[in-house]
Amino acid sequence: MLHKVLPEPDELGMLRSYTGERSKLGVAEQFFLLLGELKGYALYVDGLLQMEEFGPNVDA
Repeated sequence: MLHKVLPEPDELGMLRSYTGERSKLGVAEQFFLLLGELKGYALYVDGLLQMEEFGPNVDA
């Protein structure tokens, strides 16, 4: 489900082309810009999801 809300490359491109002040962007847009600075950010998200799912599965 989380993958559905991650920014697509074209969405990141539009945000990166914004030349105004970042503070004037919405919180989500600012977050996406920061997220886009991480190379392979989708892999980071996958890792976080795996860590969250792994703990409860081990304890069961």
